[in-house]
Amino acid sequence: MQEMISFLSLQYILIGVAAGFVSGFFGIGGGTVVVPLMMFLATISNMLSALVSFR
Repeated sequence: MQEMISFLSLQYILIGVAAGFVSGFFGIGGGTVVVPLMMFLATISNMLSALVSFR
């Protein structure tokens, strides 16, 4: 169980780093990058990924 939590934490950190880099490089909003990454890579539902991007 602890390994799964650690893997998910690492995955979320990598998604955040990638979204920050792409958003800063192209000058776009972070939610534009975070929502698709969370939906496809972290397999989170559409509603939850949209809610997370607004926090």
